[in-house]
Amino acid sequence: IFVIFTLFFGIHSILVHKEGKKDIEIEITEND
Repeated sequence: IFVIFTLFFGIHSILVHKEGKKDIEIEITEND
């Protein structure tokens, strides 16, 4: 159970990181 929870949390963190990266790229584009 602990391993499954860790994997789920890891995947969630990766998705959040990707979304945050997209937001940063959009901000850079708007600045240009």
